[in-house]
Amino acid sequence: MTINDTIKALNSYRHPYKNWLQILLLRKLFNRKIIIVKFRNGKSILLPSELVYSLKCLIAMNLNSMEAIINSLEFDGNSGILRFLFKGKIVSLKFFDNTVMNGEFASFLGDYDFLEPIKNNIVVDIGANIGDSSISFAIEGAKKVVALEPYPYSYKWAVENIKLNNLENKIEIINAGYGEHGIIHIDDKVSTIGTVLEATEGGKKINLLSLNDIVLNYIRYLDGEILLKMDCEGCEYNILKEPDDVLKKFNRIVIEYHNGYENIKTKLESIGFAVEFTKPHIWYNKNTNMNLIQGYIYARR
Repeated sequence: MTINDTIKALNSYRHPYKNWLQILLLRKLFNRKIIIVKFRNGKSILLPSELVYSLKCLIAMNLNSMEAIINSLEFDGNSGILRFLFKGKIVSLKFFDNTVMNGEFASFLGDYDFLEPIKNNIVVDIGANIGDSSISFAIEGAKKVVALEPYPYSYKWAVENIKLNNLENKIEIINAGYGEHGIIHIDDKVSTIGTVLEATEGGKKINLLSLNDIVLNYIRYLDGEILLKMDCEGCEYNILKEPDDVLKKFNRIVIEYHNGYENIKTKLESIGFAVEFTKPHIWYNKNTNMNLIQGYIYARR
């Protein structure tokens, strides 16, 4: 990181937070889990350390609405639910269970902006986790979101979060994995994000659905463009087995890849998609105690 990058990072904390130096010390040096955050407008709130970073990013992206966003913020330590303003609406999301965070904030920070326009279109959300991305798509005006989450722990949270936001009529959450049509037995005790979908002997039986299954059974008769967000820790390579005519039904695609982008890029380009990608980077996932390799593929037809 250059000096300019360091100054920029510091300023991103200084702008919304009055006690920015204390926050950085508590987060970086003392690994404090819960921090009292004091905003420049005088509001104070007790927040989990993971959300301090996410919320300062949300504020930085919406400076014209900074005051409204800060005033909307609430965090209930007992329920683990964060309430915040997004696109003019209050979102309620359960992120925490016994101080452990099991969700991501990326969908509210523009990670899937490539899929826009979302309004009046259909989004297929592969790897919905706790429902955060599906909820963001629904709030942005998606006609329907069809979401897959294989692991029971995260699926249960997704159902709860969708109900918290009264979006049952917009989001269809399915306890299933993505792959060739069939079934798989999985470890039903998994309770962290970033988990690869693997077969486990004697585990819980769930369905595997292909994109063809989803199109035929859930969105076949709906009008609007079909968009695809895929973040499923390795299962994205099943897209290589999808029939070309099925993939051509999708207008815009965002895929988080984990083991290279080349084959997916070639597949999508061969059927008429314009494809861009980010170079892979490595980051440490403290939930899984593993280094993860990832990048993004962006495809537009």
